[in-house]
Amino acid sequence: NRPRRPSSTHHIANDDAGANQVCNPPMVHSLSWSPSGRLLAGALGDGSCCILRVDGRRLVEVDRLRDGHDAAVASILFPGFGGSPSSCLASSNHVAARDRLLASAGNDGAIFLWDIGADSAGDGALDPSDIFVDSIVTPVQQNSLEDDMEGLALTGGSKLLFGIPHQHKPNFLVSSGMDHALPNTLFVADTTNDITAYTLPLR
Repeated sequence: NRPRRPSSTHHIANDDAGANQVCNPPMVHSLSWSPSGRLLAGALGDGSCCILRVDGRRLVEVDRLRDGHDAAVASILFPGFGGSPSSCLASSNHVAARDRLLASAGNDGAIFLWDIGADSAGDGALDPSDIFVDSIVTPVQQNSLEDDMEGLALTGGSKLLFGIPHQHKPNFLVSSGMDHALPNTLFVADTTNDITAYTLPLR
């Protein structure tokens, strides 16, 4: 039979820490399941991202990623980068290892890559700092950017890794994952008539 009522509903609580709050509670603009199916991420209208864990038939919020975007988050994605394609297909543990990396695209024209941390993703998840080449992760720690990035290290082990200045307002993010002709690539649809690809250099 076709469903006639929701099987469950999770209420996104108002977050007074959100500097870009435009409604109460913030609207959810986009959702993405982690590769393991254990986590659900939401892109919120106050510029933050929520991380939810499956607990039985309920969703429980385990973290809120704040202080990244200056406007509403339009799209969110667990891109599934990291590890070898063959091992990731062979083992559920390797799939769960890709739960820690999250991408968000905001109406401010920025795309951010986040490490949601072991507290949310689990101790077996790969540290995204070990996936990317040093040259794209370490610049956020340089003195010239310290003031701009101050406060972006988050509670619960989550942190902002780096940003991509896309400029245009995004509508949707999708990833090639690791098993296609264009591996480790984010594709962005925005308010132009272009589809933009960003290939991220991995170790």
